Amino acid sequence: MTSISDIGLRNFLYQLNGIKERMDAANLQITSGKRINKPSDDPSSYSTILNLKNVVSQGEQYIRNIDRSLTFLQINDSTFQQVENLIMESKDLTMEAADDTVSADARKAIAEKIDSIREEMISLANTKFLNRYIFSGTQTLTEPFKDTGGSVVYSGNSENINIQVERNVNVTINVPGNQAFQSDEDIFQVLKDLSDALISNDSEVISDSKQKLETCLNQILRYRTISGKRINLIENTKERLSDFTLIATEQVSKEEDADVAEAITNFLKEQVGLNAAISAGASILTPSLFDYLG
Repeated sequence: MTSISDIGLRNFLYQLNGIKERMDAANLQITSGKRINKPSDDPSSYSTILNLKNVVSQGEQYIRNIDRSLTFLQINDSTFQQVENLIMESKDLTMEAADDTVSADARKAIAEKIDSIREEMISLANTKFLNRYIFSGTQTLTEPFKDTGGSVVYSGNSENINIQVERNVNVTINVPGNQAFQSDEDIFQVLKDLSDALISNDSEVISDSKQKLETCLNQILRYRTISGKRINLIENTKERLSDFTLIATEQVSKEEDADVAEAITNFLKEQVGLNAAISAGASILTPSLFDYLG
């Protein structure tokens, strides 16, 4: 038969255990700053927090992808701009050389300038980003262009580099070099033929080079425009993702963060309750219990 003292002891211990659990919970909120530290604290909110944190994590990963892609595209655009300037310079030199009053020696001097432009153009076509060639297609460790005895050979491929910038959204960030530099016209060959014509004083080829250089310019402008549109697209995507990720982060905070002032108040309230319970227990239980409790 259970004695009254046994029942009193169990009730007392049950009461102390409840107070301890509430004090521990309040203390954990104070030290962690979090209202929810484990699923049992609030199963529904805990699930919501996990989903929101997953959204934030994905958003941050997409933004990192976008930042790398933006840098790649900006280097691409800057390179195209430099190539564009070199073609414009070549056009001006060609217009100068096409004048019938220009001497053969003057044309040879212009040929040296064209050769220098061509060398710079090849160097730009072999531009790297993070030690990878930007115009090699997906073969980014392979140098795309090599001058082999006056003819520039492309060693990359025609594949696109696609980066995921959002769920189910991929953006192409590269332009394979054979498309940019050797599609409508082979820019390197046009400059080589122009240089040869200037050295040989071939007025007809010099004159024909003007239109070919115009085609080269339009070719570069076309791909630069494509890169510009890609930059605009992913910049807009980044802005949208940043806003969405910020909203999700703020919502996590609302769901998860503790009201520390309230937690301190609760802890102190439970501490008062603990002291009261111990005092009450002392009047109804034998001293041996407290010896047992230590």
